[in-house]
Amino acid sequence: MEKENKSICWRPKNALIECIVSTKCFEEKQSVEDCVAASECFMERRNWTLCKVNAVNPRYRLRGNPYDVATEDQKKIEARNERIKRRELEEEGIVS
Repeated sequence: MEKENKSICWRPKNALIECIVSTKCFEEKQSVEDCVAASECFMERRNWTLCKVNAVNPRYRLRGNPYDVATEDQKKIEARNERIKRRELEEEGIVS
């Protein structure tokens, strides 16, 4: 079974995108790039930036990046999605 290739800091990036999509700026402009600086998403933008900075720091390669940690809810959702995907592949006869 193939794994999706996820970039470093994909969780904070997805959180930022989800925040931007829910803003009034996005409703008006329909562009994530134009609304990245939206003040409503300050914390998400900060977390993504700090995650990228920590990604190049060797100290965090060993200990783990504190800004790229899944919440318990995210872990449950990812595990559920993985089970669903595995079940679909088993039904198609690809994986046993």
